[in-house]
Amino acid sequence: MTHRIVVALTAGLLLILLAAFVFWPLARILLTSVTARDGALTVSHYGELFTTWRDLGLLLRSLALAATTTAITVGLAVLLAFAVLRTAMPGRPLVSGITLLTLIAPPFLASLALVLWLGQKGLVTRWLGLEASIEGFSGLVVAQVLTFLPHAYLLIASVLATVDGALEDAAENLGAGEVTILGRVTLALARPGLVSAALAVFVLSLVDFANPIVIGGRYGVLATEVYSRAMWGNTVASAATLGVALLGLCLVAYLLNAYWTGARASIAVPVPVRAPRPTARPVGWGLAVVAWTVALAFLVVYGTILLGSVVTAWGTDWSPSATHYVGDGAAARARSVGQSLRVAGLAAVFGTMVSLVGAYLIERMRPPGARALAGFCGLPAALPGTVVGLGYLLAFHGPPVSLTGTIWAATASVVFWKLPVAVLAATAALRRVNPGTEETAVSLGAGTAATLLRVTLPLLAGTALVVGGYFFIEGVITVSPMVFLIYPGFTVGSVEVLLQIDGGRVGAACAETTLLIAIVWAVVLVLLRVIGRERVALLEGLTMKPGFIGRGRS
Repeated sequence: MTHRIVVALTAGLLLILLAAFVFWPLARILLTSVTARDGALTVSHYGELFTTWRDLGLLLRSLALAATTTAITVGLAVLLAFAVLRTAMPGRPLVSGITLLTLIAPPFLASLALVLWLGQKGLVTRWLGLEASIEGFSGLVVAQVLTFLPHAYLLIASVLATVDGALEDAAENLGAGEVTILGRVTLALARPGLVSAALAVFVLSLVDFANPIVIGGRYGVLATEVYSRAMWGNTVASAATLGVALLGLCLVAYLLNAYWTGARASIAVPVPVRAPRPTARPVGWGLAVVAWTVALAFLVVYGTILLGSVVTAWGTDWSPSATHYVGDGAAARARSVGQSLRVAGLAAVFGTMVSLVGAYLIERMRPPGARALAGFCGLPAALPGTVVGLGYLLAFHGPPVSLTGTIWAATASVVFWKLPVAVLAATAALRRVNPGTEETAVSLGAGTAATLLRVTLPLLAGTALVVGGYFFIEGVITVSPMVFLIYPGFTVGSVEVLLQIDGGRVGAACAETTLLIAIVWAVVLVLLRVIGRERVALLEGLTMKPGFIGRGRS
């Protein structure tokens, strides 16, 4: 009886947290979108969305950008995955590692590098005397391709690596050529990964906030317009309406993903590079050129940020200098990085606790309504970051609870936005723990609490560290919800970088970005040392921003 009470109380507490930090903010957005200025209910805001050219144009521009980015990114990801998994290209593990490294980078990394080279005051723009710059649609496409290519590559490579080579060999023995084998065997078997990759990139492009705000110029999209209307104008209801439209598009993509690849998702985790199949030399060389070009592009992005942080003035004074780290404004930047560390630390602690408790309830305790509880825990996976931020702004900006501008709102936004994949990882880990081990402890007289503390949790220690690292990294690099939650006196490093870019202080932006990258890499190195390479690879599957879960064939 006591056991059932504890389970019921724990499930009730988790439901209260989900109601407060997921359902209530979402309900506030929906309610605001149908409320007129006089407080009456109305659907006029939705009518304006489809009848006003400005709003309809935002929708069409967002869809056009997402479609273009998806086509280019998935195409490159397929070539990259084939080069790494199916050819004898030299340095295959290195190319794969460089590509996946970007998964744990700040989301504005590529756009900041492009601004330094090809922006209005970029190095190449100045050298060539160009009046136009890459800012706008073209810059957004390039930045998003570089940002989301690792996600598509991870999904496609995870599925491609599971394709049974014996089927390809059998097709070859029956007289099929390389093109036929590729189209009718390999890609047919890898179709779930291709569909998931396309839908994932489409969603990531739709909800992307960091790249459009940095390099989008006058090319407005839904994500940035939600922020603009919520923060700079008396149009919160209009912002909520755009947020609902953005959420609706994401939900459609998620439903399509579930339809094409199955309702039960799994985290895409990279597999070891296996022996390649024989490939025609021209094809192999072509794939190698593509793969190494992609890897070098990522290295140039990182190198640009590092170089920009240690020169006096980008493009005009190349003398080495530490002024961006210790000069004017360094104290404010240090405070913002410190706030990022505080948010990340709290998110790691509370996120891990909530994830493990949720997974244990769903997988082991299975209270009444366990499947519904699992669905509630997975709901935030469909929420764009700007919708999360807007929801928190509406829900917690004033009575009865005022949290905006505090570290608690920022922490909660990270924990509950990233909760779905963390619960999924913890649940998968629990399934690998033999229930017989716990049953043996109970049969020897150990109570439920003792079994949990002395048997189950020690077996989940590695997973807990990985999940904690995941929440910590997301707390450091998350941007879109944070921009709604900062206040004078409280900001975080990821948002401070955007403020530096907006003010034209690109050197300071590079310095702060370098610090954020160093923090993230330090976390990964510590995890590598403590729990090993194999488990740390799970981080790559977890960091499928903004929570899109890839469906593998395993």
